[in-house]
Amino acid sequence: MVFIPDRKQQKVLSELSNTHNGFGLCSFENLARIKDSKTFSITNKSRFWNDRCEEILHTWNDTNKVFHYFPDNYQKKMIASREFESLFLTQILVTLENDLDSLERKKKKKKQLTQDEEQNYVMLLKLYSKFFNIGLAGIERLVPSEFHQIIYEQVESIKTLMRAIDSYTQRLAPNQVISSKFPFEKQELGL
Repeated sequence: MVFIPDRKQQKVLSELSNTHNGFGLCSFENLARIKDSKTFSITNKSRFWNDRCEEILHTWNDTNKVFHYFPDNYQKKMIASREFESLFLTQILVTLENDLDSLERKKKKKKQLTQDEEQNYVMLLKLYSKFFNIGLAGIERLVPSEFHQIIYEQVESIKTLMRAIDSYTQRLAPNQVISSKFPFEKQELGL
């Protein structure tokens, strides 16, 4: 079925065309549906969002395949770009933080999460521990060698604390201990 926009929709499409010059991720009609689902109706929401998700995943996959072929200075240029920072800091981390806050509120209210919520919580724990490990490894590699011992001691105290939390969790809720384990081992931290 061919999409024929009405006057109001045509105005939105023209604005998108002007403000998103060179946009190639999806059609302007789909971009309009993403931004304004009231003016641009979505008939099959599940399929629509799944298709948009696949477009983004395909783009990320393509980026992943070619990124390492770029010279180092251009890789760093992309990583240090405002676009990457905006995606990572104002989109991805904010989404994860909001999700974690929501799960923690639910956990406090009802003391027990549903299986889907528990799986989401486990995924968040894994993601945060990966980000934490990346950050610690980066700090350890970037500080002057005179500070390596101090960093190592601080990391050891964090690992001891995390092991104590794991042990405490195991005593209180043995069936949830696998989901709460933090991978704070030397080889995973790059220390």
